[in-house]
Amino acid sequence: MELKELKKEINSLTGVDKILSKFKNSWLKQIRPNTNQQFPFLQELDEGIKKETNDHLLAYQKIFNQLEYVRFTQEKLSSLAHYLIELKLTTLNKDKHKSKVLLNKFINDDFLKLKSLVDEVNQFGFNLNGLKQIYNQVNQMLLQNIPLEHSVALMDSPHKDHLSSLFLSSKKQKKLLKILGKEFISLAKEMKKKKRL
Repeated sequence: MELKELKKEINSLTGVDKILSKFKNSWLKQIRPNTNQQFPFLQELDEGIKKETNDHLLAYQKIFNQLEYVRFTQEKLSSLAHYLIELKLTTLNKDKHKSKVLLNKFINDDFLKLKSLVDEVNQFGFNLNGLKQIYNQVNQMLLQNIPLEHSVALMDSPHKDHLSSLFLSSKKQKKLLKILGKEFISLAKEMKKKKRL
């Protein structure tokens, strides 16, 4: 993939923070009076089921808070793609000083370094799997304890689509990060070979 195409692909990613917000707004909150207006039947649940659901939703909230930390991932990917293009240009211009500055961003920059970004993207995938596990447990428990017409209302809500979008975004991030990493390593090796480092 050409570097400009890679940057374009990264910029076309839907913001994870927006999808997370849509998911949060369309799925369940702690079952309390005046919550979950879109699912009023939850108020009629047995107190034991409500408590168990709320316990799961408490764990969900902790995972969700961790997921929100990756809101800058797309910006970081985009910045690194931009710096990779600049790095390639500096190698063509034989600008050793600028090359070293750009390489430093990839390796040592606290906000942008490639290793931190890899860890961040992997952690996002891990947390997303945790979210899905809780999501499935809560839905399964509720579907066993509510009438069929309420089950349809619960499962017809867009939360399922938003969760799928989150997994798709995670998969795309991993793919694009892998390409970006390979391009960086290839370029760094080429620069070392030509003694431009």
